[in-house]
Amino acid sequence: MTAPRTLAVHIGADELPFVDYGGGNLMKVLLIDEAESLWIDENIFQSNFQVQKHRHTGPVFGYTVSGAWKYKEYD
Repeated sequence: MTAPRTLAVHIGADELPFVDYGGGNLMKVLLIDEAESLWIDENIFQSNFQVQKHRHTGPVFGYTVSGAWKYKEYD
């Protein structure tokens, strides 16, 4: 008899690396589920960072831990 196959391995978020994608702005990918078109990531943006215009293929949920931000296209 073979052992059951492991379907998932938990890695704590603290064990995952941040990647600097320019100017000290950091992203850590926590989860990607292609079947559900789901990405979960954590970002650290430097002051005055501006996200380029872009689109998402699914819902977006976000929250701010510290600091403040706004959409450029809205007052």
